[in-house]
Amino acid sequence: MDRERLLKQITILDFMATDLQMYLNTHPQDEEAIKMYNDTVTQSALMCAEYEECYGPMVGCRSKAPKNTWEWQNSPWPWQPEFNFRLTRQEERLLENPTVMANSDMQMEETPQLEEVL
Repeated sequence: MDRERLLKQITILDFMATDLQMYLNTHPQDEEAIKMYNDTVTQSALMCAEYEECYGPMVGCRSKAPKNTWEWQNSPWPWQPEFNFRLTRQEERLLENPTVMANSDMQMEETPQLEEVL
């Protein structure tokens, strides 16, 4: 998977995990949500491992040094534009005006369901 697509998928999964975590704070007995949370966290960890294998470390305090070398200097830094993925023009328009989707026929790139991501 290319770098930008992988970063988007990780961002989606991490958002889902955070959202599920907040839901579970108020619904701690919801077994389906607990399973979905665990699956989401597992998939995010796998995608983070894939990212680090292909593109270098993501997070300073949780990333292992691959191949016994220090790779931080070879990766884009967070303040460099190439560090972050780029939104499509449609994604930008949706963020600028969230009601666009309700008021138009604009088709956004499909956000994968958890089952598709897993």
